[in-house]
Amino acid sequence: MQIESLKVFCDLAETESFTKAAQINGVTQSAVSQQISSLERQFKSLLIERSKRSSASRAKGRRFTITASKSSRLMSRCTANCRN
Repeated sequence: MQIESLKVFCDLAETESFTKAAQINGVTQSAVSQQISSLERQFKSLLIERSKRSSASRAKGRRFTITASKSSRLMSRCTANCRN
């Protein structure tokens, strides 16, 4: 699992939009979809409910968001500390 995937997942869960998550992370919608699919394969569970207009976290996705968000913030702090 990559930290970037956690951030993308958190942004997708927050915005409920593959397009917005892609814009926030400076990647394509396809890259967001691939990262989410990779996480879902890794955990053998659907984390996001997809529709043509939006996406929403499933129950497991909502639980995963809490931990992923904390991990993403912690990694950002670690990176900042290493650069200082």
